[in-house]
Amino acid sequence: MEITNPLATWAFAALIPIIILYLIKPKPKDVKIPSLMFILEIQKKQDKISSLLRRFVKDPLLLIQLFVLSLLAVAMINPFYFTTETLESENIVLILDASASMQSTDTIPSRFNKAVELAKNVVSDKDKVSVILAENIPIVALREGSGKDAKNVLDEVKPGATTTNLGDAIILAKDLLSGQSKRIIVFSDFSNSATDPLLAEKLAKAEDIRVDLVNVGGEGKNIGIVDLKPMKEGYLITVKNYMNRKETITLKSSRDRTISSEQRIVQPLSDELFILRNLSPGITAINLEPDDDFSVDNKALIVIPTPKKYKTLIITENKTFTSYLKLALLASGSVEFSEAIPPVVPAFDSYDVVILDKFKKDSLLPGTLSNLIKYVENGGSLIVIASDYLRTFDDLRSALPVKINESFGKTKVKIETINEITKDIYFEGISTKYLFASRKNGSIVLATAQNDNTPLIAYWSLGKGTVAYIGVRPEDTWSDFHLKPSFPIFWLKLIEGMRESDAVKVYNLKTGDLLPLQKETNVKTPSTALKTEKLFLDEVGIYEIKETKIASNLIDEKESDISYTSISTARNISSHIARITRDAKKDFNYYLLPLALVLVFSELLYLKKRGEL
Repeated sequence: MEITNPLATWAFAALIPIIILYLIKPKPKDVKIPSLMFILEIQKKQDKISSLLRRFVKDPLLLIQLFVLSLLAVAMINPFYFTTETLESENIVLILDASASMQSTDTIPSRFNKAVELAKNVVSDKDKVSVILAENIPIVALREGSGKDAKNVLDEVKPGATTTNLGDAIILAKDLLSGQSKRIIVFSDFSNSATDPLLAEKLAKAEDIRVDLVNVGGEGKNIGIVDLKPMKEGYLITVKNYMNRKETITLKSSRDRTISSEQRIVQPLSDELFILRNLSPGITAINLEPDDDFSVDNKALIVIPTPKKYKTLIITENKTFTSYLKLALLASGSVEFSEAIPPVVPAFDSYDVVILDKFKKDSLLPGTLSNLIKYVENGGSLIVIASDYLRTFDDLRSALPVKINESFGKTKVKIETINEITKDIYFEGISTKYLFASRKNGSIVLATAQNDNTPLIAYWSLGKGTVAYIGVRPEDTWSDFHLKPSFPIFWLKLIEGMRESDAVKVYNLKTGDLLPLQKETNVKTPSTALKTEKLFLDEVGIYEIKETKIASNLIDEKESDISYTSISTARNISSHIARITRDAKKDFNYYLLPLALVLVFSELLYLKKRGEL
């Protein structure tokens, strides 16, 4: 017990006058009888010490008054004690890991369901609760609702098929909290996080926020598809065995009603490669058998788009200059060809590829070149053909993969890089007039001048798009390449090569990707339908945007490793999570004053019984 007003102990001095008054109170005189004198003297000596006590006992009124004054004196010194009490109301943020690994069934019925169950047991109806779903982008599912609201939300939420970002989720939770009794509870398997949850935990604790990390993971067994890589002849599929024993697996692929399968033995903790060849346009479904604790990476989808015609615009001052190029591209059947003579130039956004040919700079309207560069930065493809006027286009030079000089020369073409564009294209022995130029950092050079290694065919990325420079001009005064059989093949490969990678990325994406749609668009997801400007791919399956189908797959080696955890098992909490307690100061006066009042009433009753009231 402790006191807050030690000077008030002097109040006990008030007891002294009362005791003195009782001691000096007049009392009857004793009359001595000689015959009994000796007997009474002896008795008086024996009772000398106890007589005072008997006097107090014989008068209850004195005892009551002494008790009342004592209680009042104790109350004046304000005694108190400390005790531990549980808070009835907390300000809580529940963070649920909603990543793909939380769908693992090594914890029954699943890790995510276990997390929901624990989270519902934590909150009370008096709590102020927020709920965050920690996918690769944290999502606030509830902001400062009641405990009942939180339980309703927890009944509705489901895990996604993305990775997780626990660190950012904790930082977001920290910013949501205000007031007293602040608490963050994280339910996760801690198998893979884009940011460090332990570092974020320290930042939260620095602001006097209690953080609990609840591990709901287990030692799941898994073999999964961890990579899909497009190749010229098909798709390369990587299957990883995360177990310490070898397993026999079967990889099945189906397209329409055609099913093929291949069986392999996968060694412990190793990869196995499969190749799917000659995939036809449409959706190919891949399934891995047998089932395990993590079904999300046992399936994958590949969308092969129907061959499209590339809408191509060529800007030139005279259509006769482009006759060879036009005939070559139209002969392929894969290109829709349009021509524009400055200053009348259509909007670029409706074209897959824009080709700049020969024209004077002053024939363009102001802003045309800047619009063209924006078109490329937003994902367009631009091909610039060398010409006598190219040196004057200062606004365009920064977008080119080469640095153009002022002089011309004559050379033979030399292949530097063989890839899908230059493979099987005959350049040897071809002479050409060329502009002296030098390679820029970051550009890829496919062909150079034999004389001085000036880049003749080069390309690079600009923003989200691609810019290519072709120094071998299809004009008789420059070269005769346009008369060769390889000429139409080269240009078709060039256009397809600039757009092919974009097509693969658009039709086959990873879960967790964010796809901008420019405007609000109706989208059919694997589980529902919605309207959005930015499509967040958080499910495995097919997304349909108008007539376009997009495959979304979990392709993540770390997320598929459901046996790994980054948090020590010593911090696991499996069933009960204690509520916040605090040291509470308890005042004895809550008990002393009522007792004093009871004694005062007792005194009044006693006086009334004696007839003094």
